[in-house]
Amino acid sequence: MEIGLSCSRVPPNERMDMKEVVVGLRR
Repeated sequence: MEIGLSCSRVPPNERMDMKEVVVGLRR
């Protein structure tokens, strides 16, 4: 949930990074 809120605050570029981080955590 917190990750989603953080993504809304950061710019698109950072959002891509967060997406990759989330994928890494899911692995």
